[in-house]
Order: sequence, then C-alpha cells, then structure tokens
Amino acid sequence: MAGRQWRYGAFAAVVLGLGAMGYVLAQAEPAPVPTSRHGLAAAVQLARLHVPGQVLAVGPTTVDGQPAWMVRLRGHGGLWVVTVATTSGQVRVAPISPSSPTPVSIAAADQAATGAVPHSVVSRTTAAVVNGHAVYDVVVTVSDGADWMVAVSRTSGAIVSVQTLSTPGPGISATRADQLAVAAVGGGQAIRTQRSEPTDAGGWHYDVTVLLPTSTHMVVTVSQSGTVTAVHPASGS
Repeated sequence: MAGRQWRYGAFAAVVLGLGAMGYVLAQAEPAPVPTSRHGLAAAVQLARLHVPGQVLAVGPTTVDGQPAWMVRLRGHGGLWVVTVATTSGQVRVAPISPSSPTPVSIAAADQAATGAVPHSVVSRTTAAVVNGHAVYDVVVTVSDGADWMVAVSRTSGAIVSVQTLSTPGPGISATRADQLAVAAVGGGQAIRTQRSEPTDAGGWHYDVTVLLPTSTHMVVTVSQSGTVTAVHPASGS
C-alpha cells in the first residue's frame, strides 16, 4: 500500500511539473516549438554555461527567421536573455537590464532628444514603459513649430524611437508660443493658451497667460509667426 502511494505521488509531481513548464512556455513569445537535436534541456544547459544564474523563463522563439529557444536568466548582476538556435546551436547573449534600474538622468535624456532632432528645444519629459522597456518620452519643438516625441532608454540613454506629433501649419504651435511667452517675461509657467479667431486676411495670434514666480499673471500676445507683440498684466493681477 505504501508503495502504491509513493508511485502515485511521484506521478502527480511529474504531471504538475509538466504543467508548470507548459505554463512557462505559454507565457513565452508565440513561435513554433523547435524539434531539432538542440532541444529545451540542451538550450538551458548552454544558456547557464554562458550566464550562470537563475533561470526565470524558457520558451520557443525565432532568430533571423530560424527556430530557437529563448532563456531568460538572472545573473552577473542583472537580467539576461540567451537564445540558442535549434539547428546550429549558435548562442546569443544580451542584457535585458543592467544592475542599476535607471542610471540615465532626465537632463541626459533631454540632451539626447535635442541631439536627435536638430534645432529643437525640450517641451516636457515624462517617464514611461514601452514594450517592457523603461524610457523617457521627451517632447521637443523645432523652430518651425512642429512637435516631436523622442523615446530615450532610461537604462542606456540610447534613442529608442523618434516620431512626429504635429506638422507645422501656417504658423507656430501652441507649445512654441508658450515658450516664447515665458521667455518674453523672463521666466514663469504658461498656464493658459488661447488662439484668436482668424481675421478676414487670415491672421491670428496666441494670448498666453504666464504665472510669474511672484504669483503675478501676465498675458503675452504672440503672433502666428512667433513675434511677441504685447505684454500686459492679466485682469485682476
């Protein structure tokens, strides 16, 4: 009777173990399961030879269009992904993240973003996560009024992507008007921006309300070409 109980317990452990492995594979990137001589066990062994440490996940993937195994590990002070080609056994090792989670400062990210978009100034910078990667989303404005979003890696400082947010029309953007207004009064924060209705000739302007460090509100009028045409205290200031 005791022997039968031991055999039943061992069988259950094997089933549960296979179920756990199936769950890990289900979480991996969708790809056909490799069937060549470099199987799962061999891939894990090769991965641990290159990066000794804890195996976090294993699953099928593709490398250069060919089936491979992907092994994620924690070791050498960080997270790593090791891919093993099932046909050739070729091993590739790449860090997922360094030991320090956010070594790149906002100032460095801003500098990288303005370098990626020439003749631009930073409008705002926010931390974000894109496809599992920690980035800074830096919005920059160029001299013609167009806004661009530059994603900068928070772990390496590399440029991840650059995309336009707006195209310049027949005049500057509201973001650029805010910058010009703040500069015109020597600093502060633009808290409200209103664009006037166009005249019969098509002209219009921005009225930008700027909050000064002294808590005074100023209204700055900026033409569609970017010229500051008037500065006066806001009503009630």
